[in-house]
Amino acid sequence: MKNDKDNNLIKRNGKVFFWVMVALPLLQFAVFYVAVNFNSVLLAFKSYENYTGKIVTRWIWFANFEEIFRTWRTGTILQTAVLNSLKYLAIDVFVVMPVSIMFGYYVYKNFAFSGFFKVLIFAPSIICIMVLVIFFRYFVEGAIVQIVEKTSEKYISGIFFQRKYAFYPLTIFYLMLGFSGNLLLYINAMSNVSDSVMEAAMIDGAGEFKSFVHIVIPAIYKTCVSLIIISIAAVGSNQAYIHSFYGSKSAPEYTQTLGYRLFYLVIGGGSNGDDPTRYPIAAAYGVLITLIIVPVTSVAKRLLNKFGPSEE
Repeated sequence: MKNDKDNNLIKRNGKVFFWVMVALPLLQFAVFYVAVNFNSVLLAFKSYENYTGKIVTRWIWFANFEEIFRTWRTGTILQTAVLNSLKYLAIDVFVVMPVSIMFGYYVYKNFAFSGFFKVLIFAPSIICIMVLVIFFRYFVEGAIVQIVEKTSEKYISGIFFQRKYAFYPLTIFYLMLGFSGNLLLYINAMSNVSDSVMEAAMIDGAGEFKSFVHIVIPAIYKTCVSLIIISIAAVGSNQAYIHSFYGSKSAPEYTQTLGYRLFYLVIGGGSNGDDPTRYPIAAAYGVLITLIIVPVTSVAKRLLNKFGPSEE
């Protein structure tokens, strides 16, 4: 009987300890995730109106969505933002990922200077983004532009504000940061490949290319799928570091992404900074993007898992 009482006391104390430990995280999840996102959905059907400094809320139902569709039909700024977001998605999937995988394999195999390349590529991710932006912008505007102007006799100063040229340096900077963020993930995934499998492949006459394609790629394919899905899901929130280059002023229309549009609506929509009256339209954008991205992400995941390579 005493042992039963002791066991019951231990179980009860264990349950009390468990709920005490998870109470705060659950509360934070309920308030800062569930409640905030639920309020954002409701906000998409409301308006904030400023009456002599006082914010008044009222239901306007689908008026915010109508404004979005009207913006899409009557102008190009939203269409350009969508197109730029898709361009950065393509860069992530078809440029950043393949190059990162190849560099990851180079480092994984401990080829010459692999440690140096690992540090060199990963360094941008541990340096403050604004430091990188400042150095990159001064380098492009102060060095590259001057060289091009002298050699081609074309005046292209203010490159970040010229429609013809702005996308190129922004893309190069995005690539630099993209490589540094993914490299370690691929190296870590490759480190799980059995050494005995690699050795057996070499004994059977498989060279580096065949080992890479038929052993390493299938082994890290789940990691690749996860990163592709993350990239697709982030289409509506990816700013591509646009705000870091252009600051509080609105970036030129031809450089903007969907993520930047949402950010600017919330933070830079007013003449003196943030404008609460723009919050509902930003929430409506978020709801629309979610309704589009969720099924696209689900379909992409199914297709990638269905038709991807197998480790067997």
